[in-house]
Amino acid sequence: MSATPNLPDHPKALPQEARVPTRFSALQFAFKAFVLRWLRRLRDLSDASLQRHHQVDALVDAPILAESVTPLLRTLDDDFDLTLGKIHNLRVARKAFHNVVVPAQSTLSFWRQLGRPSGMRGFTAGRELREGCVIPSTGGGLCQLSNALYDAALVAGLEILERHRHSIALPGSAAATDRDATVFWNYVDLRFRSDSPFRIEVEMDAQTLRVRIRGERVAANTGAENVPGAARTTQSSHQCSSCGVIECFRNYPQLKGSTHTAWLLDDLWPEFLQHARTAAEPGDWIGSSRKIPGKFGADIATHVARIYRWRAALHLRWQRLRGIPLAHTRTQNARHLAKSLARRLRPRDTHLIVAQSLLPYLHESGALAGRSYDVLMTSFPISTLQSQLDQARSKHPQSTTLGDFRAPRWLVEAEDLALSRALSWISPHQGALELAPARVLSLPWRKPTAAPSSLRPNTGTSRVFFPASALGRKGAYELREAIQGMPLTLIVLHGADDAADFWTGINVQSVNSIREGIDQADVVVLPAWIEHQPRALLEALQAGLPVVATMACGLGRDGGWSEVVPGDVSGLREAIRGHLFGCSRASAPAEIAQ
Repeated sequence: MSATPNLPDHPKALPQEARVPTRFSALQFAFKAFVLRWLRRLRDLSDASLQRHHQVDALVDAPILAESVTPLLRTLDDDFDLTLGKIHNLRVARKAFHNVVVPAQSTLSFWRQLGRPSGMRGFTAGRELREGCVIPSTGGGLCQLSNALYDAALVAGLEILERHRHSIALPGSAAATDRDATVFWNYVDLRFRSDSPFRIEVEMDAQTLRVRIRGERVAANTGAENVPGAARTTQSSHQCSSCGVIECFRNYPQLKGSTHTAWLLDDLWPEFLQHARTAAEPGDWIGSSRKIPGKFGADIATHVARIYRWRAALHLRWQRLRGIPLAHTRTQNARHLAKSLARRLRPRDTHLIVAQSLLPYLHESGALAGRSYDVLMTSFPISTLQSQLDQARSKHPQSTTLGDFRAPRWLVEAEDLALSRALSWISPHQGALELAPARVLSLPWRKPTAAPSSLRPNTGTSRVFFPASALGRKGAYELREAIQGMPLTLIVLHGADDAADFWTGINVQSVNSIREGIDQADVVVLPAWIEHQPRALLEALQAGLPVVATMACGLGRDGGWSEVVPGDVSGLREAIRGHLFGCSRASAPAEIAQ
């Protein structure tokens, strides 16, 4: 909570019943504050140790000298919007302090580091304590961050150069235990330093604000604390929304409302859209890069990031011309979409439903701070995907695609951390959900509407359909090795392959669509290392065909299909034999068993 300090030239704080603020007194205070701000600017010109510190990777593994943990929410009763505004302001301010390293003998100034909390910089109306009243003020609530910084600095033994106490100690607040540090732009500041460098980390989840200071051990605090004014009193505050003094010019109506959920989508899977239609509540909004099909409730807004969509299309074409891997281009586009949608988030959007592709970028931007969220999982986490690709590449080093892209380390770590803090993983992809069985919401795959095919060509030859391009991540190398020497025809799709002559030595027939392949096949096989949407397998099961696949494809274990392990050629061969010839290796004809 920001608070106006009890300076000698400030009107004395009195109970609301005894003193009603006037516009004239507010004008007097504004003039005094203007003068004091300019005096502070002039004094700071001669202080060479004052500077804005930057985010660096130094001292990441240094010992934790101190940690302060405070709750974000105490009550949402009367000052509902101001409490949410406070959390929003902390979310914006956090980015200025998180992962900042302060060199030895350099001063950390709260206001020099943060800058002025204006509406143009994203700050909104929050809680400010002024003359015993909780009032709305742009940037209000930042005192919770300054309190935490002061508390951590004091425990860490840093030298406190400047600290101001709140004029009133509210029951249950940090001021009640004298661990507070009020700030007021820019002349009421919090400043501290150390003889050795230290690192500040500021994190927020849906319930708490956490401030840590890392560094080497420092000497005990020797700085004098600047505590202007007389001793403060402990009393309850008045909230303008409910004090009943309507003649006060600061009085604003009591606000009651509810929090909302923002649905930030990327891949518009039909399963995710159906979940949104059934779970979205009045006041929620749904954002995406593309037009969202179907209808939602009249009081559920939808937003399409059209500018992003046009930019992403041009960027994709340009990157293809340059030969940049598609995965790299998609991650760049997801980052821009995440920023576009994050700018539309409101303080009342306290819960998010986030597409997995946007999650690490929203975490990086700080949009997840102070909010709870669920994740719409479209695949394994990046760390698991890359582990799968590395394993496949070790088996098939000749592949030109298994090693074409790896995400940067920060992206992998950001996604892992954000996933670990999610309330639940939501997906129809059962392979991904098995990684977090304690907090999943399983969605059913949407069944294809196409009718089963009743006519198959009688060619006298067994036919296997591989519904993917001949790429290493789709299990093409394992399939090629498994069916060598079998009297069958392999049906493949037209598309990009690892090599032009990939299927040499195998009787191959190309088709133009998945439906055409299913209509001609006896069994559908996809031994993929990675597969996000098993639409072809679902269509094959709907058509009554046997399916051989891996759990990486995302099908449920009770779906009536045969599971093989990625990379297991012998197991794949046995499964194909069992479906095509109804026999095992021991009883198979010699030309099949080879």
